[in-house]
Amino acid sequence: MRADVLPLLKRGEPEYSYVADDMSEAFTRALDAALQGASRRVIERTHARARMLARRMVEQCDESTTESLRASVNAALGVDIQAALQMQSLGGVLEAAQQANVALIKSIPQQYLDRVSTQVLTALQQGRRYGAIVEAIQKETDVTERRAKLIARDQTSKLNSAITEARQTALGIEEYEWVSSNDERVRESHAENDGKVFRWDSPPETGHPGHDVNCRCSARPIINLDNE
Repeated sequence: MRADVLPLLKRGEPEYSYVADDMSEAFTRALDAALQGASRRVIERTHARARMLARRMVEQCDESTTESLRASVNAALGVDIQAALQMQSLGGVLEAAQQANVALIKSIPQQYLDRVSTQVLTALQQGRRYGAIVEAIQKETDVTERRAKLIARDQTSKLNSAITEARQTALGIEEYEWVSSNDERVRESHAENDGKVFRWDSPPETGHPGHDVNCRCSARPIINLDNE
């Protein structure tokens, strides 16, 4: 986006830095074409990679979550359940998660491009100079990058939670112990849940670990030998 638009704005600064109404029709058309062209290329690249990125994220979450469950059961029972885990069917949990992440990945650049276009056009109408426009675009870029990281962390937590629930319940594990991160960033309600036992079919008011935005808590399986 910046590589397409900023050079044009730099060259055309005399046309818009004082009176927006004096901008030539040629400059306006060129700017509109640059914005649309940049948007189209970014969206095409993002859409082409979205499914691959989403699949990789789901696979990584499934691998780490499954290994954690395997280790917990092995520690409790002295049994390696890798074969059982490999045979599990998660009932579309992974596919649903992948589809949701594809949609999110596609939405971020589109929203960013819309906001940048609005920033540029508003700045031109106000007669702002090139440096101010660059600063506004950079600020919007920084906000989008932070938002993308927040979404990635949040989706990872939610995905880990969904896979954990699906794999534990598929093994007949009905309860879990809430394990918080035990630091100053933990929500008060989650700190209160720490160490308590909950059922998968009866979540606490907070929801299961990972349900809240950016929740870093986890669910340690309760292996009830009396039910074996």
